[in-house]
Amino acid sequence: HADRGDLEAAERRGSRGRWSLCRNPFRWQISHHDYSRDSWSGRSKIKAAMHFFLVLRLLLPVCFTAVLGAQSIAIPHSGYTFDGLSNTFRPVLGVPGAAMLGEPLELRGELHSVSICSQQQFALAAAGREGVVTLFRLDSLKTTAVSPALMTAPDQIELSPGCTAAAIYSAQANRLQILTGLPGKPSISADLTLDLPASISSLAVSDDGQLAIAAVPRKAVYLLPATGRAVALTPIQRDAVVAMSGNQDAIVADQFTNTVTLIGSVAVSPVSTVLAGPPGISLPTAVWLDSRTHSIIVANSGNGQVSVLPLAGGNSEMVDCHCQLGGLSPLTDRTYQLQAPASDQPLRILDLGQASPRVVFVASTEPGSFPKGRRK
Repeated sequence: HADRGDLEAAERRGSRGRWSLCRNPFRWQISHHDYSRDSWSGRSKIKAAMHFFLVLRLLLPVCFTAVLGAQSIAIPHSGYTFDGLSNTFRPVLGVPGAAMLGEPLELRGELHSVSICSQQQFALAAAGREGVVTLFRLDSLKTTAVSPALMTAPDQIELSPGCTAAAIYSAQANRLQILTGLPGKPSISADLTLDLPASISSLAVSDDGQLAIAAVPRKAVYLLPATGRAVALTPIQRDAVVAMSGNQDAIVADQFTNTVTLIGSVAVSPVSTVLAGPPGISLPTAVWLDSRTHSIIVANSGNGQVSVLPLAGGNSEMVDCHCQLGGLSPLTDRTYQLQAPASDQPLRILDLGQASPRVVFVASTEPGSFPKGRRK
C-alpha cells in the first residue's frame, strides 16, 4: 500500500496533468502510463500511440470549446454552393487554398434551377413539387415565396451580375419573366411571351432588368428587351454561352468558332469586337465578366482550361483546371466556383486574388454532387 505522501504526490501530478492536457496531451499521456526505458518495446509503442490518439480525439473538442469560450473567432467565408447530393446549400469556409465545405444549411427540400448570389447571401430556386420560385436567405435561413404571379417550375433562373435582377424562363410556356428589386423588394418588371425558333440554352440579364440576352442553338444570339420583340444579334452554327457586362454590353462565347466576342451597346447600335479565339478558346461552356479585375473569364471544356482575358488589353492568361469544366459561378471577391457535371470530382475554385490566377481544391468530408453553374 502506498503511504499518504505518495498519494499526495500522485494527486499533485494528476492535477498538473489535467491543467496541461490541452497544451500537450502526448506528454500528459506518457506521464500517466509511466513507460520505463526497459519496457519501451514495439508493443508498448503501439499501445502508447493508440492511447495518444484516443486522448487527442477526446481532448480536441474540450480544448476548442475552452478557446471559443474565451474569445470569438471569425472564420473567413468564401461563399455558398448548392450540393445536389444533400439537395441543400453549403457554405464554403476559409480562403482559397485553405477552404472546406461547411455543414449543409437547414434549408432542405426539393430544389431545381438554383441560382446563388454569394455576395449578398441569398439564392433563388424552384422549390417543392410545384416548383414555386422561392428566395432563400442563406445568412438567416429564411425562405420567402417571391410572387404568386411568377411561373412555376421554370427551366432556368439566372441572376444579373450585381444580383439585383433575375431572368426566369420556361421552355414549355415559351415565356420569360424578369424580376427586379432583389433581394429586398422583388417585383416582376417584365412578362414576355417569346417568339423564338427554339428553346434557349444560355440566358443572361442586366442589373436594371431592362434587357436580357439569350442563345438559341443553331440559330442566333438574341436581344430580349423588356419592352419589345426579340432581335437577332449574331448567328451561331452550334451553340453559345452568354453573359452581361453592365447594362448595355453583352459577351458571347461561340462553341463553333471558338471565339469570345464583346457586343457593345446591344440595345442601341451593336458593335462587335472579337477578344479571343482558338487555340486558347476551346468549346466554351461558361463565360463571365469579373468587375474587380475587368477581365472576362471563360471556362473551356475542350482543353480543360480557364481563360482570363483583360478588357483593358494586355496578355491573356490560361489556367489548367485538370477537371471536366461544366460551369462558372461567382463566389466572393474575385473567386469563382468551377463546377463539373461528374459527382466524383472535388469542388474547385478559381482564385483571381493572387499575382497569377490559380485553381485550388475545396476540401470536403464527404463526396458531393454539384450542378452546373448559374453562369452559362
